[in-house]
Amino acid sequence: MRRSLLPAFLLLLSACAAPPSTRVTADHRQLNPRAAVLVVQDVAPRLHAISSEPNLSTRATVSLTAWDARRLLTAPLEKRLAGKGFKVVSLDYQPADLAAIYDSSAAYPNPAKIRDAICALARAQQVDLVMLVYRQMVRDFVGTSNENLVGYGLVKHRDGQVHAYAALAVEAVQARNGAVVGTSPGTASLALPAEQWQAAYDVDRANVELQGAAAAALEAPLRQVLLEAAVSAAQETGLSQ
Repeated sequence: MRRSLLPAFLLLLSACAAPPSTRVTADHRQLNPRAAVLVVQDVAPRLHAISSEPNLSTRATVSLTAWDARRLLTAPLEKRLAGKGFKVVSLDYQPADLAAIYDSSAAYPNPAKIRDAICALARAQQVDLVMLVYRQMVRDFVGTSNENLVGYGLVKHRDGQVHAYAALAVEAVQARNGAVVGTSPGTASLALPAEQWQAAYDVDRANVELQGAAAAALEAPLRQVLLEAAVSAAQETGLSQ
């Protein structure tokens, strides 16, 4: 019985894991000269306080007045594409139209669900290759807990340590046939002073609103980890130097 269950168990682990890294080749770049960036990231950063007992951990979101993860990532990644020799096209799209990527009972992404839509969008705008950037859900890579970190935000561990973190993936999708010719996960974290975590963040399934100096203090580390994770994934995918 154990033997018969093992393949199914391994398949489940494979489906939930971050995608393995494959690289875009010089031939791919030559065959797909016009490229664009498409970012499907959470609008709101997450706040995750990890307790010694998982059922006591809290998960919330935070609204920042001028925060725009799509804009933050798009321009730097477009420059990276140009540096690899692509003719960069600014893709016209609405992330809400691609929300099916996260249509899951858990928080795992399923980029295959939106691949046809991405290809149709790209072909309509004369784009050969799309750099798709989307969130990941991964086992805690900042601390030693058994909990999962989703997307990007702040995490506080039970020892009081606070980190900004980001977990995402990059895919290179050929518009003409939907083939994924490169992909890689990217993660980053940054240790922060314990006081960066406010008492107001210790809420569960709620949204915290920040403005002014408080919002700016949170935006800076989030910007750093998101860019670091995205650039790392783009490099491993072969879409950045």
